[in-house]
Amino acid sequence: MTMPRGCPVCGCAPLLSTVKRARLPAMQNYVFHTRAAALKAPAGAFELLVCASCGFAFNAAFDGGLLHYDTNYNNAVPSAVMDVYYREIAEYLYQQYDLDGNFVVDVGCGKGTLLRILAARFNTVNGIGIDPSFEEEEGTEATARLHFIRDVFKKQYLPKATALLLCRHVVEHIPAPLSFLREIAAALGRGPLVNCFFEVPDLGWIIEQGAFWDFCHEHCNYFTKDSLAFLLRQAAFSFPKRRTAFSGQYLWAEAGVGGDQNLPIQKTIFDKNIAINAFLKDIITYNDREIRFIADCRDNLLARKTDGWRIVVWGMATKGVIFGNLIDPDGKIIDHCIDINRAKHGCFAPLTGMEIMPPESLKSRGQKSQIVVMNPTYAREIKTMCGDFDFDRCYIDARGNKI
Repeated sequence: MTMPRGCPVCGCAPLLSTVKRARLPAMQNYVFHTRAAALKAPAGAFELLVCASCGFAFNAAFDGGLLHYDTNYNNAVPSAVMDVYYREIAEYLYQQYDLDGNFVVDVGCGKGTLLRILAARFNTVNGIGIDPSFEEEEGTEATARLHFIRDVFKKQYLPKATALLLCRHVVEHIPAPLSFLREIAAALGRGPLVNCFFEVPDLGWIIEQGAFWDFCHEHCNYFTKDSLAFLLRQAAFSFPKRRTAFSGQYLWAEAGVGGDQNLPIQKTIFDKNIAINAFLKDIITYNDREIRFIADCRDNLLARKTDGWRIVVWGMATKGVIFGNLIDPDGKIIDHCIDINRAKHGCFAPLTGMEIMPPESLKSRGQKSQIVVMNPTYAREIKTMCGDFDFDRCYIDARGNKI
């Protein structure tokens, strides 16, 4: 591995080496239909480098050649909690921006969920979704106001009446984020002002929560609110404003491009490096403590298992898969892995080979259970699903705290 000489965003050095993983699933949301195949899943390394100048963080060990997106890749979250969140975003965007009769362009739209919700909720909104992995879901109702393009972003796909560009959970997957955003800005920048809405995981939240299970090979970039704003300014977006969402786990950034470049700009540079210095101190402290965090989690689950508890991990997307790989790579602690995504049931998690089962599979196993809720945002929904299960249970988060 050749270490970069400077920051991919600002070009400065030094780069601080922090969180390291020798072996992680290359794609944590890739499911396998046999345990043997899962055990042989592609693995990648992880080394989080942080720019001491702008705060940009990235996985220096990222290997895009290990990624292969096909029908076995599944990161869907068929949850009522997520449905509510999508509706909240749609409502916010409609109230915030002039979308009537105009187009919303979603770059990296996935299966087009947010565009469909927008179009269903507001019958004057038109949408174009762009994603190289787009596949029409069976039973999805077609609408003349939505059009989906199975490709990477290209400027010719932008309609003249673009009112809003969305780019959610995409930038963290792009090895050259500055070039990617500059391409978007250049495509939009020759006409009237276009508003843009970005969403990424919040590195600040990961550090604050000690969420070691949220570092994965597949995410090559990690952002704080300041480093994300700095990146957008470097890419020629103006007046970026930021906020957190989804229980603090996600960052929203809203910015403009094109039109009157003299519009008021929210300050995004770091005055006397106060913000960046505070962030560097936080991530160094986290890095020093992470080994203890992981050991404490393992010891806690082992103690509960010794006391006769069945260990259940609920949430086999990124969080649960990475947690299993770090806490129990040999499969000696975790007894059952649960996910509500039915497409994953009967499949196996990469590298550990842990079988992913439906919630109702717990009914036939009456042993008292410690249910590790990988994302406490879903805790109420999970408790409701388990409401009629006839066995003793205790709900804890991934750090062992009761919820």
